[in-house]
Amino acid sequence: MHIDISDADEQNTDGLSVDRADFDDAVIGETSIQEVFLNASTILRYLIGNDDQLETLVMCNPANQVFVTTDQDLYDALASMQSYETLNKNKLVKLLESVRVRPVDKRVILTHEKLEDIRKEALRGSAPDSSDKGHQD
Repeated sequence: MHIDISDADEQNTDGLSVDRADFDDAVIGETSIQEVFLNASTILRYLIGNDDQLETLVMCNPANQVFVTTDQDLYDALASMQSYETLNKNKLVKLLESVRVRPVDKRVILTHEKLEDIRKEALRGSAPDSSDKGHQD
């Protein structure tokens, strides 16, 4: 099962969104494993410490989920950090330990507009206002 924990789609009870268009089942033996995709804004929100629930999810992984992202999303998140934000190296190391980073075929240069969109979505976090659903992957 694939869960996208961005704020783009409908909210479940944990405040995380489920991307129903991208569901697939990964079955290992008799158990079903949830694959959770972390997009750039979710990674940025984790790195700048703006979401305690997300931090607990990544650091402790209480549901034994498989976290996945792309090298492009990781790059975009790191490049979206501002000079006044401190990068907690321990959190970055834990992220890299916990997340499978998959390569993309063609990397895209991060534009100023996309950087602003990533930051806007990351800083919005899990706010109840879901009127802005125009997120980019």
